[in-house]
Amino acid sequence: MYRIQITRHDELLRAAQAQYRSTMTEQTSMGEIYDRNGNRLVSNKFVKTIIFDPSIVPSADDREKIAHLLSHLMPELDYKELLRKMNSDVLSGKKVQYVVLARDVDFEKATEIEKNIIGMHMRGLTFKRVNRRFYPKGRMLANVLGISYISNEETTGVSGLEGTFKKELKGEDGKISYYQGGDGSIIRGTVNKHISGQSGKNVYLTINEPIQAILEE
Repeated sequence: MYRIQITRHDELLRAAQAQYRSTMTEQTSMGEIYDRNGNRLVSNKFVKTIIFDPSIVPSADDREKIAHLLSHLMPELDYKELLRKMNSDVLSGKKVQYVVLARDVDFEKATEIEKNIIGMHMRGLTFKRVNRRFYPKGRMLANVLGISYISNEETTGVSGLEGTFKKELKGEDGKISYYQGGDGSIIRGTVNKHISGQSGKNVYLTINEPIQAILEE
């Protein structure tokens, strides 16, 4: 008993802390693409993805409350469809910890919803910031600029300039570490951004956007 309480105190403390320590990725801004005169051809738009962890909220009543609140704050989301997604563990008979309830939610709107969720002490929801590519000139230079692919809420260039310079444009995401309680919620005051992200580099082309627009008419 003495050995466990005194001699192994530090060892057991480190083990307990590691068990409840978690790390979350924070996306940084990808680099933008400009023409020779600084006209923006590819930009960014931050949105949020709402993710639910069924393992943290096993109660059917609590899940219904969350579905009601989200469908009330976001009328475009159907209550029954939300509940179906949230009950994916029950329907599949398997342990599920990651269910996407909504994608491409307006950043400011999602932030307000998140405040409501926190204020009502509802658990199991994560609002992940996601970087989406935006092409202000529409289809102009589409073959040259290329496209980006979204996988696991991460954006990566796969063709054209987006693919060729994907490493330079991507940058490095930041990392946030925190301690979580037994219910999976973040313990207030324990968030620590220990690795700062680095935004991607911008790419400048020799193309003149106004002339290109005329050529493509």
